[in-house]
Amino acid sequence: MGRCADAILADNPHVLRVFIYADSNARRNRVETVYHRPFLFGIKKAMAAFDLLCSKEGRAASRFFLEVEKIDHELLDPCSPYDGELAFFAVSKTCRGMGIGKALFQKAMEYMRSQSIGSFYLFTDTSCNCGFYEHQGMQRKAGQMYSMKMGELTENFEFFLYDYHFNM
Repeated sequence: MGRCADAILADNPHVLRVFIYADSNARRNRVETVYHRPFLFGIKKAMAAFDLLCSKEGRAASRFFLEVEKIDHELLDPCSPYDGELAFFAVSKTCRGMGIGKALFQKAMEYMRSQSIGSFYLFTDTSCNCGFYEHQGMQRKAGQMYSMKMGELTENFEFFLYDYHFNM
């Protein structure tokens, strides 16, 4: 959300600004221009992945995220192509009900409209407030159940694809 959040929360002294996303070309260029060692960066990245896979918990988390990625593709594949994706949208539970999410969402939509993005989608699940997206005019296009065993417990999740089409 970057610039949108900065604009909305400009006067709030209790804001922590975090850069969330860059496309692969931007990340590659940053590594090459800032670190001047893309090969070394690749080795460090591979070592971090190896460390993650060495622990039982790391392997379980990796399997879960691979399964989520597979579900996301299954939800998206039958849909018409979209012009954009809202890749991550979250508001702290302590800040909910204050209009911050709505203001951020409206700014994101204004930005997409200004970029001639005619439609966009997002993935979410039952751990999120799906009603928020519906209240903002998004439509649930698909859903899929997934059960994950964590030790002795089994957690059930439902994953959703929501979309929005601008009237342009």
